[in-house]
Amino acid sequence: MKIAIIGGGIGGLCAAVTLQKQGFSVQVYEASPTFQPVGAGIGIGSNALQALMEIGVGEEIFANGHALHQQVFLDTYGNTLNTIDLTVLKELYGQENITIHRSDLHKIFLKALKPDTLHFNKKYISVEQNDNQVTVYFEDGTTVTADMLIAADGIHSSIRQQLLPGSVTRYAGYTCWRGITENNGRVDEYTSSEYWATQGRFGMAPMKNGLIYWFACINTTARNPQFQKLTAPEIGDIFDHLPKVVHNIITTTPLERILHHDLSDIKPLRQFV
Repeated sequence: MKIAIIGGGIGGLCAAVTLQKQGFSVQVYEASPTFQPVGAGIGIGSNALQALMEIGVGEEIFANGHALHQQVFLDTYGNTLNTIDLTVLKELYGQENITIHRSDLHKIFLKALKPDTLHFNKKYISVEQNDNQVTVYFEDGTTVTADMLIAADGIHSSIRQQLLPGSVTRYAGYTCWRGITENNGRVDEYTSSEYWATQGRFGMAPMKNGLIYWFACINTTARNPQFQKLTAPEIGDIFDHLPKVVHNIITTTPLERILHHDLSDIKPLRQFV
């Protein structure tokens, strides 16, 4: 069986590595001209890491990640609301819960692919299917025919919207900043924390090589001009109602390491294939 995957992000490459390990012929088509190491941090649960071990990439992912032993939820004043003991999950699944930089995770999947699997500059235009095969049309005038097509082109998937016109994105009601900066002893080495307050939410987690990943979210209208292109001190001021460590982490993050996006989702689908 020949399988075409549209989208060379984490999801698309993970699918490709998994399917190749199972003996399928897989090709991945990515719209970008080159590999782009973007993003901030991501958490990988112990059950997910167990699955990644089974497809042959788990050891390298673990080596590039940082283990977490607990997750703590705090209120506006830093009082503990709840604690999750992540070591219990390690006992269940035999694997740690880890954090890792998204670009490192992406690179590991990329390296695990068979040669000549990933094709760049392949912007999807449309798809046609008959009883037996699928044909994909790209902007450069080329076509690809496969037995199966997997759409891994993200929440704004053109393929999904073509097949399921009602599956448009919807604004989730909040905007979010994410960043990576030096820890310098501000975050416990093995603890992920989140502050929950009516004015906003802030999370932080340690990463490998003395770094920390953080996110900061507030409810607001979509594309609110008030929150576009803020400096690190301006973002920090929005969350100055939280303990001082939050403001300190945000304001000491280099601006080039801060990402800002309005967040969206899609209404749950009745049909996936």
